[in-house]
Amino acid sequence: MKAEEKKVGKALVRVQPQKTGFAGIVIHEGKIKARRQCDDVDELWRQLSDDAARLDPSCFGFDGARVRFRRMMPDGFAGKQFAS
Repeated sequence: MKAEEKKVGKALVRVQPQKTGFAGIVIHEGKIKARRQCDDVDELWRQLSDDAARLDPSCFGFDGARVRFRRMMPDGFAGKQFAS
């Protein structure tokens, strides 16, 4: 597996395999804002994506969290993701 990267808002998240596990960084405005290591690549992507999302000023406080949730889940808790 080669290094992979994706955009999260204005940040760039990059994950690369290591000899043991995976390492990743969050780059925002040309600076490394977060650095993490994990054995589970999916967990590392989640952690780094969360770090990158926190850099977005619209995701601040309760109102920002509501806006972000509604953007990601337009149907809220009535959506397919929460159906039993």
